[in-house]
Amino acid sequence: MSIDASCTQAGVGRRTHYDWLEKDDAYEEEVNAAIGFSEAVMLSRLDRCIDDKMDWRGWAWRLSKRFPDKYGDLKTLDLNVSKQSDGSQEVLSMMKQLEEQFQNKESLTSSRENLEES
Repeated sequence: MSIDASCTQAGVGRRTHYDWLEKDDAYEEEVNAAIGFSEAVMLSRLDRCIDDKMDWRGWAWRLSKRFPDKYGDLKTLDLNVSKQSDGSQEVLSMMKQLEEQFQNKESLTSSRENLEES
């Protein structure tokens, strides 16, 4: 639940909430504990949904979010600019790289779909 929704449900104005957050350490601790608890509940429910459907993509998604350096989608562009250039060659190079990444992603998606159909 968002901060706004929580404030509305509790009958507390947003500004009041943020004032209390700045001035009251105990209130801040309680809010942070509630946020942490709600995160754990949501993750537990997500895990249950993933397990119930026996869908590896849910776990792949969780890995990509938890460990983006190892399992996340790698998004890099090489850009070299020289002073003699007006930038058009660099833009064309970026567009080509993006097109190649898109084609690779489409190819992977197609391969995965073919595997699932088998």
